[in-house]
Amino acid sequence: MKRQTRFTLEELIHMIETGQYSSCPGNGKGGYPLGVLLNDVGIIFKETGDSTAEDLLVNMLVKDDPGAKFISYCFLAMKLEKLSDEARLLFRGFEEIPQNAGLIKKAKVHLRKL
Repeated sequence: MKRQTRFTLEELIHMIETGQYSSCPGNGKGGYPLGVLLNDVGIIFKETGDSTAEDLLVNMLVKDDPGAKFISYCFLAMKLEKLSDEARLLFRGFEEIPQNAGLIKKAKVHLRKL
């Protein structure tokens, strides 16, 4: 996996938390799509285990954006054994929600391909 931006983790988190991203490429709003920013946060988390990145990914599991949930779930699943106790508990809680079953199934298929 390769990062798609040169932003620091702090810059990525700021853009995500303040909505400084476009909803999709080329929509005229400007900025990077949320998925690109989250992917970079996920890569940083995967490589460093940074707790701030972990917190952001866990928090994205409760957002309404299925793409954000998918990306966050995948990166958290890759580091499941290294998650903080609180993050692991929230991750497991996400898995227990029946409405998330389809997303989780797709994520597991995706992860097997990596």
